Amino acid sequence: MASDDVYVEGLDELAREMDALPPKLAARAARPALNAGAQVFEAALLSTVPRDTGELAESIDRKIHVSNNLESMYAVVGPKYMGGHKHTSTDPGVRAKFLEFGTRKMAPRFWMRRAYEMSKETAFDAATSVLKAVLDTLGK
Repeated sequence: MASDDVYVEGLDELAREMDALPPKLAARAARPALNAGAQVFEAALLSTVPRDTGELAESIDRKIHVSNNLESMYAVVGPKYMGGHKHTSTDPGVRAKFLEFGTRKMAPRFWMRRAYEMSKETAFDAATSVLKAVLDTLGK
């Protein structure tokens, strides 16, 4: 598998600005930035989800986590397990895995990988621009 080197200017400056803030304020700045990037991924997933899969499109959701001490920050975007039939093949969260990776009787559809590839730069740009805007607002 080939890897691409990517150099992004300005992230060191953003990291220094985040480090200079009190942890709770930095956490409040990180949340909208993560949410902006997650919204881009969510829209991409919704555009690539196979439509003949029942509740799968409705199960796509995002979750943002930012700890107060900034030890962990992440956004999770994707199909979630629905109540009632968790961990069965009729659950959208389980079905998503089968559709992405395939089974011995079904070829993979790679809908999540396709969504990631088509939106990763846009999500990164959205997150960094929101973070810069929030930090500029806090600096005033």
